[in-house]
Amino acid sequence: MSEYTREALGQIIRERRTAKPDRNTQREFGEDAGYRGGPGGRAVAISRIEAGLTEPNDKNFAGVAAALGMSPEQLRAEAQQRTLDLANGSFSAGSNDRMASPEHLRFRMRRIQGEVKRRTDIFSDLGNAFNDAQDRAQTNFLLKFIAVAPLITSAVQPEPSLLENHAVEAGDVGPKATADTQLRAATFGVSQAIGTASTGMSAGTLSGAAASRAALAWLGSGSFASARAAASGGRVLLGGMVTPPGVLLLALGGVALMVKRSRKQQRELSEKLDDAEADLELTERGFEALEELLPVATETLAYIDTYAGHALDRWVTGLGPEFQSWIEMPPDQRETVAESATVEWEALSESSRERYADFIAITASQLSIAAISVESILVTHDESERERLVSEAREVLTQATAKVRELV
Repeated sequence: MSEYTREALGQIIRERRTAKPDRNTQREFGEDAGYRGGPGGRAVAISRIEAGLTEPNDKNFAGVAAALGMSPEQLRAEAQQRTLDLANGSFSAGSNDRMASPEHLRFRMRRIQGEVKRRTDIFSDLGNAFNDAQDRAQTNFLLKFIAVAPLITSAVQPEPSLLENHAVEAGDVGPKATADTQLRAATFGVSQAIGTASTGMSAGTLSGAAASRAALAWLGSGSFASARAAASGGRVLLGGMVTPPGVLLLALGGVALMVKRSRKQQRELSEKLDDAEADLELTERGFEALEELLPVATETLAYIDTYAGHALDRWVTGLGPEFQSWIEMPPDQRETVAESATVEWEALSESSRERYADFIAITASQLSIAAISVESILVTHDESERERLVSEAREVLTQATAKVRELV
């Protein structure tokens, strides 16, 4: 049986780790101590030890001691002494309790606030670029196609066999097969529902965010549909997504006055800083993933805006002047002339029909990109779940981008 408590050991490890001049984050420390697993897993392991929830085994204990520049015997002795001090109430901040010193607390706060600002700046730039590209792609392609597509009456619908994915049927639930199934379902759903949005109104009479939400609703409520994307027209919402809620208060300086207060309050602040650092560690992989994914999504949406938008304009012009007028007409006036601006599927040329099918596939690709759950990737703490989301999002982008570039 240990001659020290988990609480005492956790305090000693946290104090000495945060006093280190470098490599003192929980992720870095866990790596130096020899913990395996991803960055998030190492951070969680150290966080639980420092919180007094778990105790490292003999091998990891030696690794932790080495990362602190101590021998296992020295670490064990300090933990034993801290246990006695806590038991008799004699423990107070002293020369070895640097974690609660005002100078060190200020240093940790500045470091956390600097990381929050860095993430905010990067994510704001990436998010704004994505939103701008999404808005342009919606204006110049998606909403135009939604307006004109219902005018093609009796269009041939895809066969249900489109939904078949032999890899999934064989038990493949990997990201490639999952993304393929998502895009197939999106294409089938758009084809089936192109004439009528979930509101029961003709899609051509909707505009702006309403039309975008209706289009996203075609994707249904499956596992890949993003409620946030549907509510916002596929826009990346910044808000509190850059940092976890526990970090925001620190970023705003709401606890800064505690640095100058009593030792008890300083210790409470130190614990809040521990939580903030752990939160940042846990969301780091998700943030890094979005640094990779958002630029790819932005580039694909910009491609849709330019090339699919121009291809759609040429196609609409070929259908006749009344169709171009329909697109340019305010949505509230379209119902009055809806019947005069229609064309039967059989009356279209073979090339026009093929282009219609191409635009269905591009629409499905655009909506699938909008349905990627950016928020879930960023805030999910479960490492395996986050990696699944990232892998599936990466594969959706890969397949959607390839499909769009193949068609226009």
